[in-house]
Amino acid sequence: MKKLFFLGQAPARPSSKHDLPGTYLHSWLHSIGYTDTDIKEYCHFFALIDAFPGSSKGGHLTPTPAQIATHKPSLQASLRQIQPDVIVPVGRMAISEILNEKNLALINVVGQEFSVNPFNSLKYPIPCIPLSHPSGRSSWNHLHKDLVAKSLRNLQRVSLDA
Repeated sequence: MKKLFFLGQAPARPSSKHDLPGTYLHSWLHSIGYTDTDIKEYCHFFALIDAFPGSSKGGHLTPTPAQIATHKPSLQASLRQIQPDVIVPVGRMAISEILNEKNLALINVVGQEFSVNPFNSLKYPIPCIPLSHPSGRSSWNHLHKDLVAKSLRNLQRVSLDA
């Protein structure tokens, strides 16, 4: 099994009901054959910034470019230390940062596989499997179940191969 580096937008609110990062992702990972033990051992969860960015009317505040830039050296150090086999950016903002492409549309990247060297932190490019945000509140996931399923199949193929 390969090491996965999941990258989201920001950590959850400190009072969140979710004790573990990636809580909603667990059901998706279970659906492609990962056990709770596999998730604990092979999945590493990070965010573009290191602290909850604050609340907004619609949920979280969006991290600013300055916040992301401040935290990037820490992410680069984590990538170098972990040496992941696959990177999984979760949500539009994380995907945009990893692919270094602003104004991307999820419909053009979810379900696709890319080869990237995240933040030029590794010695060579690794597979990148973008995922939409797995929140049950996301209407995008319901409208594009086929693309989410394709991303999960891609993730299964690249991460469970020996």
